[in-house]
Amino acid sequence: SSMIPALLLNRLRECRRRPFPFVAAVGVILLAAASRAMLGFSFGAEAQATTNLVVSAVFLAGLLHATFVATAALNRDLERGTLGFLLAKPVGLGVYVGTTFLGVLTCSTILCVVTGAAVAALFALTGSGHSAVPDLALGTLRALLLVAVLEAAALVASALLQRVTAPLALVAFFVLASLGAGPLLPSFELFGLDGAAAVSTPLLGAYALLWCAILLLVAYIVLSFRATLRTNT
Repeated sequence: SSMIPALLLNRLRECRRRPFPFVAAVGVILLAAASRAMLGFSFGAEAQATTNLVVSAVFLAGLLHATFVATAALNRDLERGTLGFLLAKPVGLGVYVGTTFLGVLTCSTILCVVTGAAVAALFALTGSGHSAVPDLALGTLRALLLVAVLEAAALVASALLQRVTAPLALVAFFVLASLGAGPLLPSFELFGLDGAAAVSTPLLGAYALLWCAILLLVAYIVLSFRATLRTNT
């Protein structure tokens, strides 16, 4: 049990050492600032447009983190042989996968919240309309739930593929899930990030939790198989 906080802290440090998502988040903020000029043409829907931009910034920051950080979390340990060392300690593979997920999810949540707060503050300072706080809070929560599913999917890609191809697989997963490609993938339309009506927040939370569990189980099975192969060879 004493290893769990150490593993989680190590994941947080690894995320911090990868600067690209944070640099990209600055780009997201600047992109939202550039979009501010278009709000004058929203014809009375300026508050809703502000909400949509903030929520979009939150989600985009999370997508970038999942694509460029979480997709490298597991295969990095496989390449360096760290996974075998960790499993030789009193740390089960399930604990390893779980702490990795919590680590990358914590980092992405911090990145998303900071990015969204920066965009919201920028819009407030420039007087570009006021977003309804309940709508903004619910939209941000939906975005964070979707990011959690993407982080879990990124770990599956990281367990299966190399660092170069894993991000491409995650992007493909996101596109197919957004199009509702079938029952074997989650339906991202339910999260309502496009402004359409979404399911109730408790049901959406349960749906996201279910898919996170399924994806983490897949990552666990893949890593177990790969660890067995390495042991046999």
